[in-house]
Amino acid sequence: MNPLRLARTHAGALAVLAALVAAAALLVAALPKTMEAAYDRAFAHSVGSASADWTDLTVEYSTQDDPPEHRTAADFARRDARLREILPPVLRRLVGPGHQRASTFNLPVMKGPAADGPLFVDPTWVSGVEQRIRYVAGRPPGASDGRRFELAIVRSAAEAMNIRVGTRLRLGTVGVIDATVTGLFDVVDPGDRFWDHNRAVRAVNRVPIPGSDIYELHVNALISPESLPVLGGGERQIHYAWVIPVDTAKATAREAPALPAAIAEYERLAGVEAADPWNRFVLITRLPELLGRFLGELATAQTVMTVVLGGLLAVSLCVVLLAVQLMVERTDRALALARARGGSLRQVAGAGTGLVALGALPAALAGYGLSYAVPGPLTPVVHAGPALIAAAVVAGAAALLAVRHRAPLHERRADVVAARLSPARITVEAAVVALALGGAFLLRLRGLAVGDPFLVLVPFGLTVAVAVITVRCYPFPLRLLVRLAARRRRAVPFLGLTLAARARSFSVLPVLVLLPALAVSVFSAVVASGISSAQEHVAWNEVGAHARLQASGAFSPEAVERVRRVPGVRRVVPAQIATVRIAERHPTLVAIDLEAYRAIVAGTPLRPPGPLRDGPGIPALVPPDQVGAELTMTWNQQVKLRPQGSVTAFPGLGGLREFVVTPLDVRARMGREVEITTLFVEGDGVAAADLAQAAGAGVRVRTFGDALRAIEDEPLTATVQVVFRVVTLALGGYALAAVVLALVVGARERARALSFLRTLGLSAGQARRLTVLEVTPMILLTALAGLGLGLGLEPALGPAIDLSAYAGGAAVAGTEAWWPLLLAATLALVSILGVYVHIWLGRRAAVGAILRVNE
Repeated sequence: MNPLRLARTHAGALAVLAALVAAAALLVAALPKTMEAAYDRAFAHSVGSASADWTDLTVEYSTQDDPPEHRTAADFARRDARLREILPPVLRRLVGPGHQRASTFNLPVMKGPAADGPLFVDPTWVSGVEQRIRYVAGRPPGASDGRRFELAIVRSAAEAMNIRVGTRLRLGTVGVIDATVTGLFDVVDPGDRFWDHNRAVRAVNRVPIPGSDIYELHVNALISPESLPVLGGGERQIHYAWVIPVDTAKATAREAPALPAAIAEYERLAGVEAADPWNRFVLITRLPELLGRFLGELATAQTVMTVVLGGLLAVSLCVVLLAVQLMVERTDRALALARARGGSLRQVAGAGTGLVALGALPAALAGYGLSYAVPGPLTPVVHAGPALIAAAVVAGAAALLAVRHRAPLHERRADVVAARLSPARITVEAAVVALALGGAFLLRLRGLAVGDPFLVLVPFGLTVAVAVITVRCYPFPLRLLVRLAARRRRAVPFLGLTLAARARSFSVLPVLVLLPALAVSVFSAVVASGISSAQEHVAWNEVGAHARLQASGAFSPEAVERVRRVPGVRRVVPAQIATVRIAERHPTLVAIDLEAYRAIVAGTPLRPPGPLRDGPGIPALVPPDQVGAELTMTWNQQVKLRPQGSVTAFPGLGGLREFVVTPLDVRARMGREVEITTLFVEGDGVAAADLAQAAGAGVRVRTFGDALRAIEDEPLTATVQVVFRVVTLALGGYALAAVVLALVVGARERARALSFLRTLGLSAGQARRLTVLEVTPMILLTALAGLGLGLGLEPALGPAIDLSAYAGGAAVAGTEAWWPLLLAATLALVSILGVYVHIWLGRRAAVGAILRVNE
């Protein structure tokens, strides 16, 4: 037989098959590219957004000697070349130009300007710093003789320390330095990542003294390159550093797993470079920590995406096989006639397979070609996926045709009586169910690793097991309904439910489409909703209210009043936050009107600590292990606290460990002025810019909306959420396509049966209701099974999927039950609407066009 003639006859069915194959090929080729591109963007964001002193490789060397090999800038350059030479190849490709540094360590100012607290100034040489600063007063420092140094200090630090050009400083107690400040400078570009390694050069570092309002002021002052040879004299403690920047934009997520091992190897190689056995080169970097965090998030994303996209791919393939079954049904009469006229099985099956290949192979190639329009790296699955789909379609068609036409004129009517199951089939199906349940149990015990075959086998096995149980068990409730319908006079319910119980028109393949479609959709909805809810909880706890303002010093009464008048602000609760001392511990004090704060966060997920009761003394909430008798708190002076309960956390201050909560006026009770350092604001949608403008300079503003967007805009988080939504919509479309294809596959037999019944007096309306009754029970039962499976996948895969990385570190719990129920009901309703559409399109078929003479 000629496949081209069959193609002209069945062009419509062939076009449907080609469209579905092209869509599946595009899906399997484009989605991996999209995900890999998203992983690369997430890697660049996760690592690249961190400060340079976290991501770069800094090799440090510390000694009290004056090593001859580290005295000039040329010596540092030679050491830098050597440290780059021993880099492992995977790291060598990623590094860029860096800089070197030498500085003293914590030299106190023994003689200098008057200040409120201790001053520390450390002479420092940094290569390449001359191009990154601009002198605003004085001149650059000159050469030194080892005792007297000339220094240049950043202007902001000089103002904080009361230092001017010409100020003389005596630094240190060992190897004393007499220094003169010759210049003040500003930083050209404060955003330059160079300054992440040299923060003490760029600005003064304020170090609080616990239990006091006094700060230590630390700054690194620049010296000239000519002074470098004598910096290490006089037994001074000198820190040497070589900074090797890592350009993570050159790396991909696929290379990330190899980087931690390469960094560990480099740390070992750098450690043995020192000639002095008592001193070692030490690698300082937090890149392995960042990589570990990213790889954990990546593993979770790959786990979730494997389950979700694997389910989508399985559903799409099952729908394609339904289209193949439609082609087999449409060509059945012609191929059966050829077989009856002497055609061999090879000829008949070859003609039908050629017809399927004629539509599937070009479509798979077209889908593969369209995938190149999707940006992303090319991986092996991009090339192999479409070919495997095309091969599966052709092989499935060949097998189905070989079974169907294995004997000439072997007509079957599977809808006449219920099929009898063989013991072998029962044993196989029971084994499938047992293996699926055992796999789910083992998965909960052992968890998952990336690339673990259990990741695909367990969800797929559970789907097949539930499908087997559904197909085998659904006739029993229907037979009970058939018995009830048989007692009534109307024939339509009896006939419709009888056909549904025999399950000819709605075979196992549509069930294998609807079940994973519903299960994966429900699973995606549960996970996506759980992530969204957890993200909101984290954002609320990070901010502590609709908005939080923190001042570097204290808010003036005028500034607080301006914040109150910002449009949209309803209430403002002031607080004073400081570090205090209780015994040998240094908890964070939160002085606040707790009742007012509890009022502004009412109706939010925040759970502030319990209220404070009025009474003698100063009431307080303290750490749990300190609840009991009175406590003595030191805050410039000692004061007695009367514990009324415990506190372990306070909203908006999640990065701190121990807290003491007191009334706002605790400072006044100590005879001192209350200083407002923090404002908690109630007001939906208040812009951070408006609050910052009202509060004035030196105030950090954080709003709930900004915190939530920062979490949601993480590349991996956004990608996972988008994929969940897209997959849910795609699976809904596939569910509808499966229902329609299943109806079209059995349309000819159904039309014949209904035509016979219409000759016996069945009306057109009764025929439509009979068709609905035939199909609807399986849709509803499959929807219930898919809903149960989708809700069960989350706890089944729970040990393997830690989604806290996408929710700001919070645990992701299940969502409300109504959302999965609504989704399952919607998909079931859409499928039933597809049944009505199919019936409506075929309403004009005439009986004479379906039945033959003498039938």
